[in-house]
Amino acid sequence: MTLETTERVRVQIPTPLGAVGLPPGGDIVDWLEQRDPSEGQPAAAQLEALASTAPEWKPEIHGTRLQAEDVTRFLGPNLPPLAPVQVDGVLREGCKMALYGPSKAYKTHTAMQLGVAIATGSPFLGRETRQGNVCFINPELQRESFLHRVDRIAEALGFRLRPGTFDVFHLRGRCVPLDELVEPLIAYAKAKPGGVSDFMFDSSYRIYGDRDENSASNMTDFLNLMDRIAQETGAAVLFTHHFAKGNAGAKYAIDRSSGSGVLARDPDTILTFTPHATDNVFVVNVTLRDFPPIEPFCVEQDYPLIQLAPGYDPTHLKSPRTSTAPPVTLQNIVKAFKNGPMTRDDLVAAVQTLTGRGENAVRKAITGAVSDGRLVTIEVPRPGVRPQVLLRPSDKDYWDDHDGRGEQPTGSS
Repeated sequence: MTLETTERVRVQIPTPLGAVGLPPGGDIVDWLEQRDPSEGQPAAAQLEALASTAPEWKPEIHGTRLQAEDVTRFLGPNLPPLAPVQVDGVLREGCKMALYGPSKAYKTHTAMQLGVAIATGSPFLGRETRQGNVCFINPELQRESFLHRVDRIAEALGFRLRPGTFDVFHLRGRCVPLDELVEPLIAYAKAKPGGVSDFMFDSSYRIYGDRDENSASNMTDFLNLMDRIAQETGAAVLFTHHFAKGNAGAKYAIDRSSGSGVLARDPDTILTFTPHATDNVFVVNVTLRDFPPIEPFCVEQDYPLIQLAPGYDPTHLKSPRTSTAPPVTLQNIVKAFKNGPMTRDDLVAAVQTLTGRGENAVRKAITGAVSDGRLVTIEVPRPGVRPQVLLRPSDKDYWDDHDGRGEQPTGSS
């Protein structure tokens, strides 16, 4: 008797062995010990007969039965068909797609444009799409704003949406987490004529619920819910997400999104929109799991659409802002002394005008110059009040017989 046979019998305890008098909870060994050897049928034959009625053994993890599959049975001519391609070279039905970008990078417009393209079966950024019904989950925009945007996008593309091809659930202000949306969305998709080809969530942070986007376990749980929607409806699931703070161009494209690294590695397809050095132009990096690689390319915002922009170099990313104002150096401060010693406030205003720097930066530089002895203070007596405190450079050669009242020194400029 094989181990497989033994295990099949074990699974059925106490049901099949109860037929031969084994108490509930017993094992095969117990049955063999209690069996009367004088019985006519050999023990092995009896166990084989019991095993033939037992179901296939399936281990369970957290209540879910697992079953190993023999890969060789499904190779060559027996290969199963792949899920239909939704966007050529980019996305299949039943898969997850993420659209990442910084704040106000037209992520919503891009998601809507993709939705209109799929609903009408028209190209998206130069790639063919398979026509299907779209369901947009909108927890962010006002209903009226959403509808106006879709109308402008469809008109700009030159397509008319047919009834039933583009539905939307408006959730702004309702704070509904994804956990509470899964069952209704699955039921909606199964009941809708023609089903749903794409669910689109914009923006994902609005449906996190109590989850922390920096927690790997929280984000894994969140994305597993999206997987469940995809698996039970056959639809692709798209969601938008924002960049982390800081210089996105200094990171790999896949690591520019905010939060846990799970968000960067779980989706089947990721479109990352990073600002180009030219305003309103973005570099698109495409990260794929099931398709050949796509080289980075540029798009530009041509309101209300996002259009391909082949004339731009995708390697020219926008650099962090740096101040173009000259630094507050000692030379800058000395240049401000055009008419002799000055009060601190007057000197601050003069240096600001000269350099374009903010008040705090100028005051800090002046205080440092005084501490270093590069500027000195002088007191000018005033009748009945405290002396007036003025500042001047410490270089005695700069002032010629200065008398403390602010006259222009002889020979100075």
